[in-house]
Amino acid sequence: MNKLLSIVMSFIMAIFSHPTGTQNTNNNIDTETTTSSVETVKSEPLKIKNLWNLRDLGGFKGTDQKTTKTHSFLRSSIIIGLDENEIQQIKDYGVKTVIDLRCGCNVYSMPNSLSDVDGINYHHIPLYFSNYNSKSLIYDPYVKILEKQKSSIKKVFKTISNAEKGSVIFHCNGGKDRTAIIAMILLGLVGVSDDDITKDYMKTYENLEKLISEKNINIGPEEKKQLSQKDVLETEFKNVIKHIKENYKSFQEYLLDCGLSQKQIDSIKERFI
Repeated sequence: MNKLLSIVMSFIMAIFSHPTGTQNTNNNIDTETTTSSVETVKSEPLKIKNLWNLRDLGGFKGTDQKTTKTHSFLRSSIIIGLDENEIQQIKDYGVKTVIDLRCGCNVYSMPNSLSDVDGINYHHIPLYFSNYNSKSLIYDPYVKILEKQKSSIKKVFKTISNAEKGSVIFHCNGGKDRTAIIAMILLGLVGVSDDDITKDYMKTYENLEKLISEKNINIGPEEKKQLSQKDVLETEFKNVIKHIKENYKSFQEYLLDCGLSQKQIDSIKERFI
């Protein structure tokens, strides 16, 4: 099995290890000149063949109809198997900070391609996902992360608030669950609508179906069943957003409850919108 196919299969395995916006519908974000937290960046689309679930969180309408900035935050699937040219592309895009949300065993067995790159600050802040005995596909596991792992979420957002000027990229394995929670909080913090946050979440499943089709990958009946339940996933994800708003009133209040200061939260907002 060649390296490219190995990475494809690792992505598929990561996606299906758990049961399973309005933004550009293309993974390869076409960025125009914008007010950004990056001093000098390239404006071409970011195309990294091995990062199947990579996307920039710029382009959403947020508070006061302001648009989220490109080159501020990127979400991704596992970052492994990159060659020198791909690493340089990422650096040219303006990435200065990487937040790896995977557990320690994954980090050890599949080291991040950006963990030891000059000019990029790498942070390993694990979040733990488990759907064991869960009666829901994602609602219960996501709420458990939000409620039981607040100290880790605080570390993630404190790292973002202190990050060097430039783009921040965060990821887990498939870029589907733990990554989705961080993206949800970021987008919600700056007033992106629930519908658009959900569209960003569902983009992962579009990417997965495209990947399976393009690579002609055979998946089993259980995996097919999961992909056929996208309406359930969408509803449950919206209910996760509802959980935040019903219990904390807003994403800002949730982060304050996690232990972030108002100053730290404001710096994240300024970075993004």
